[in-house]
Amino acid sequence: MDKLAADGLTYTQWHTVALCSPTRSCVNTGRNHNLNGMGTITEGANGFPGYSCQLPAQTATMAQILNDNGWSTFWLGKGHNVPEAVAVNVRGKSFKIVSNVQITANASGVIFAHGSRFGGHSLFIKDHKLYYVYNFLGIKQQQLVSATPLKPGKYTFGMEFIKEKSGEHGESIGTMKLYINDKQIAKGPMTAQVGKFTLVGDGLCVGYDSGDPVRKLYTTKTSEFKGGTIAFVKVSTGKEQYLDPEREAQRALCKE
Repeated sequence: MDKLAADGLTYTQWHTVALCSPTRSCVNTGRNHNLNGMGTITEGANGFPGYSCQLPAQTATMAQILNDNGWSTFWLGKGHNVPEAVAVNVRGKSFKIVSNVQITANASGVIFAHGSRFGGHSLFIKDHKLYYVYNFLGIKQQQLVSATPLKPGKYTFGMEFIKEKSGEHGESIGTMKLYINDKQIAKGPMTAQVGKFTLVGDGLCVGYDSGDPVRKLYTTKTSEFKGGTIAFVKVSTGKEQYLDPEREAQRALCKE
């Protein structure tokens, strides 16, 4: 690391903002937060110039530049730079979530979260059990939970929502399923909203739940994933069966 720094540039001053997401975009790109489109936190994204909360192509992150020049790079830790407007759109359609996770005996916290208490969904571990919750407009919290406690090891966790029809107000009605590896461990009815999760869109998060938590079973402070490693999370709205992305995840797990 010291050799890499000695052969490169050392930055001694940089621009900070009184908000976390804009400041983080400055660190990642070396550019002004308004030039990055990050004039506010991602939950406040809007259509005004400099406030879209979408990093434009001309303000590539330093990791992207290094990757283009042969380095292997990845995004580690808290992001909070993915507003709902640019996150995968699961509204009005079937979708699947698949994640490779390695856990210890004390693993807990959020694997994936998108939305808030006014609407959203979350995949998380609590009390040694896997949960998936879909919060419909803050009115109805629909939940699946594993019956058997999780043991330390490598897993492919996932869920699937199969849309079967539209309701009176356009809401998606169907069945949700929870998976551990290739086994379906729980299923139940689910109603999904077609509008955005919040008025300004609470961001998509991996490894924590920012701002307003989707479920009251955890708080923002206790949502951070601990006691393990999240290899990746994949959200798919394609027509392939759940086992297709799950098998892809299993192959990736075997390579680790």
